[in-house]
Amino acid sequence: MFTPRAVLQRQRRPENAQASDLPPKKRRRLSQELEVDTTNTTPATAPTSDSITSLSRLTDTNSPLGKVSQKKSEKVTNEEEIEKGEDNGQTTLNKIEAELQNKETVHLQQLIHGLELIFSDWSHADPSSRQWLENRERDIDHDGGGYIHLSPLTSHPIFSRTKPPVTQSRLQKALQQIPGSQILELSKEGHHVRRKSPPDPPSQKQTQIQPGQQVTSTPTSTKKTNEANVWDDQTVYIVSLDTPEPRHVMQSLIPAPQKEPHIHHLTLNPPQLLHHLQSHSRLPSSLYPVQAVRSSQATFAFLVFSAPVDEALVAESRHWPSDWIILTK
Repeated sequence: MFTPRAVLQRQRRPENAQASDLPPKKRRRLSQELEVDTTNTTPATAPTSDSITSLSRLTDTNSPLGKVSQKKSEKVTNEEEIEKGEDNGQTTLNKIEAELQNKETVHLQQLIHGLELIFSDWSHADPSSRQWLENRERDIDHDGGGYIHLSPLTSHPIFSRTKPPVTQSRLQKALQQIPGSQILELSKEGHHVRRKSPPDPPSQKQTQIQPGQQVTSTPTSTKKTNEANVWDDQTVYIVSLDTPEPRHVMQSLIPAPQKEPHIHHLTLNPPQLLHHLQSHSRLPSSLYPVQAVRSSQATFAFLVFSAPVDEALVAESRHWPSDWIILTK
């Protein structure tokens, strides 16, 4: 068997032979092989200079590659925020719609309170109010008369401070959608309103309050006195504390109760006043509807109820709004 000379020389070389003993070409080749082996034995996990440079470019926002990487991360973050925002936006939208619906319902209820004041027994007993009603009453489809078109009602002084402004469509919507009105009736065509039943004369109320008293034909002055006494029994004097008043030096040391800003000058807005009363009180149903609201100041008013109000009911603060002072007339 033929053995190459190079192999024989490699086999004959002693184990302790030095690289200097080799010929120059072999020394050069051996050094090259050693360099390759040394390079290949480098750990795979150790970062190279190229990888470090690439990583620095990715993290450096000033470099083109870093800007691209930053835009991609921002895009992912924006997409996640958009998804969360859609859910939060839908929840916010539902809350806004519910709040608007509640405000609309409150406004329609206030319109009903105002209409009930216009058509109340007290309004029919008061000469100027009765004249205003009689001048505008119409007979619609021969249905007994007593109807008043919605148009003049929008400009009635009762609604002078009501917001948003009162319109025919809003009055019509209130009469159609707010149930439970005790005295109002909308016509079939939907443009006129009247009382469901004729008003009760004050003389009948006097009989109801004092069954033992005989009501006979008396002079006009006596009738007016009796009627005034009837309304006085049903009237209370309220002081609303929503408007700041001068306080004593010692009282100034006590924090004033927090008042809701939407009830400012409440006594000058009868529909809003009555809605606030029914929403924040526990009065007997027999007192409603309220017959009249008389006020010329922003801090007090007279309320005329449908039944007498005794001292015991006035003394029970739990029946009344917490920010009111109640006195009998």
